[in-house]
Amino acid sequence: MSAVDNPSASLYEEAGADFFAGWMDSRLTMSCALWGPGSNPAPDLETAQHRKLCAFADLAGVRPGHRVVDLGSGFGGMLDYLARERKVSAAVGLNSSALQCQESLGQDLPAVDVRHVAYQNYTPAAPFDAALSIEMVQHLAGPADFAAGTHIDRYRDLLRRVREWTRPGAGFAIGATVVVGPKRRSHGEHERLLAELQLTGLPPQLADLLYAADGLWEPLRVETHRDDYLRTYDTWIESIQGRQDAARARWGKDLVDGILGLIRFEREAFRTGDLSAVFLALRRIDNPV
Repeated sequence: MSAVDNPSASLYEEAGADFFAGWMDSRLTMSCALWGPGSNPAPDLETAQHRKLCAFADLAGVRPGHRVVDLGSGFGGMLDYLARERKVSAAVGLNSSALQCQESLGQDLPAVDVRHVAYQNYTPAAPFDAALSIEMVQHLAGPADFAAGTHIDRYRDLLRRVREWTRPGAGFAIGATVVVGPKRRSHGEHERLLAELQLTGLPPQLADLLYAADGLWEPLRVETHRDDYLRTYDTWIESIQGRQDAARARWGKDLVDGILGLIRFEREAFRTGDLSAVFLALRRIDNPV
């Protein structure tokens, strides 16, 4: 069962915003930050995550006055940015975690609407001008889907529905952790670490995402940010380790050690090149095949 089929919070989500506030940026952005370019590097995680939000909104073509949907909106960092800095008319967040919806940082903004709903059960009140999804697609398909060969169907269903929600010419920016190369290494260990934190899904291959988009969304731009994610992981690990004893006392050894184990495993997979971070800029095909 995928994360979107089961709208309940995972073990680490149940810890709440306070758990993440100890080692993430102020918007609790649970994804790859952008630290470059080398001529003007970000001095800290806060700046690097803000750069990522700016860049991602640019990839989707977000402009003031737009209606935008964020699939897998987490604690609302992107929604907050869209409302406060991009001045959108509406920023709708879809989230399978009731706890994250309650604690979403942008909920008090008039332009923000956070929905605790699986995307399959959502119908927009009006078409969107742009769509975004950061590190949600890798939770769509689990081991059973890959074994049955239905994982691409999962991705295409999402892409088809978002296309139906948007206006002609709309942009869709997707950020995802992806498998590099033809084989998925250490599949069992990654699955075990995810399961211990009640997380589901496995990273897709970039080719599978592009194949799923065929005839629905035109790829405009593909960016990879493996080095950026390595530095993000290193920053998280350093922050968690710096307050590890206090965190264990408050949230328990299993949770703290579990999230550290997952981060270290994924960090090593990024170091070896088995995993990478991809940002996709897509444009709606108005006459789909």
